[in-house]
Amino acid sequence: MSELSFINKLHDDLIKYVGEFNFTKTHPWHRNLVSLYCSIIALSESAIALLESGKTAGLPAVFRTILETYVEFKILIQDRTYGYYMEAQKTKSWLKDTKEAAKGKNPYLRDLSNRPDLPQIIESLEKKYKELEAKAKTNGYKKRIEIKEKFERAGLIYEYNSIYNDLS
Repeated sequence: MSELSFINKLHDDLIKYVGEFNFTKTHPWHRNLVSLYCSIIALSESAIALLESGKTAGLPAVFRTILETYVEFKILIQDRTYGYYMEAQKTKSWLKDTKEAAKGKNPYLRDLSNRPDLPQIIESLEKKYKELEAKAKTNGYKKRIEIKEKFERAGLIYEYNSIYNDLS
């Protein structure tokens, strides 16, 4: 089976099951599962476009990202508490951006810098991050999980030691 046939089949199979989804968008576990699933669909579409155009130099990066996203998806399916870790990491990233915006120097964050409620946003994010971090820690998730450990948690260590290394 060629790479194009494989990725087309993957994409078609993923699309087929989207209609089966029943989720609550405000529920973090549901939201993260659907987000990861849809990311795999979008990435597979990118891979198809690259393969069909013959511009394959970017394929390893796309396939690597598909694999990393699948690992996250698989961990989350196996352990709902992984969602606390994911939410904590997302909140930490947003907190970093808001603190950068508060400095008022980054032109890409100008709209955020000009918000009069920016100090309250930062305070709220700091509180939320501490809560999520504590929940994640209680469930065995540290501040940063290395990619190899994620593959181990997903039961994909052989893929890490072969396919992932080849794509990296």
